[in-house]
Amino acid sequence: MKSNIESKNFGIVIAFLIPGFVLLFGARYHINIIENWLSMDKGSIPEIGGFLYTSLASIAAGVGISAFRWLVIDHWVYKDKTELDFTKIKDKENALNMIIEKHYMYYLFYGNMFFALAIGYVSRFASRLMSNQDIFNSREAFFLGSLIIAEYILIKGACNARERYYERALAILS
Repeated sequence: MKSNIESKNFGIVIAFLIPGFVLLFGARYHINIIENWLSMDKGSIPEIGGFLYTSLASIAAGVGISAFRWLVIDHWVYKDKTELDFTKIKDKENALNMIIEKHYMYYLFYGNMFFALAIGYVSRFASRLMSNQDIFNSREAFFLGSLIIAEYILIKGACNARERYYERALAILS
């Protein structure tokens, strides 16, 4: 069984670090320093500074995306959702932590990735458009189609994980 620290670290990685890295990957088309962090020339030695900057920037970008996800999904889409009453938690904290790990962290991942992929794609598309690259070809059409499918799966997954979290949390806290 995983320790509590491993579970929390895993939650941070999937909820913030990975979506943040995807956003940075898209931002690299417009921000030279990020391009420098992410690119590796053949024969060059990876530096700890680049890894550290990329990791911290990915977490920060992931937290920023999470705020945007909260605004759109939690605040606008689910605005009528009943609030959880955490005053009844008492001896149910372990059960609540378990459903946070099994449902809520995945909700954060799916929701954050939904926005990270969309923003990353728009950034890539804008970069190609500004550099007069061919944007209307079969490769781009395949890429866009794949993105649309991935976005559909991510938003469905986010809604499902959020609903499961709320169902189980309400049952535990009632």
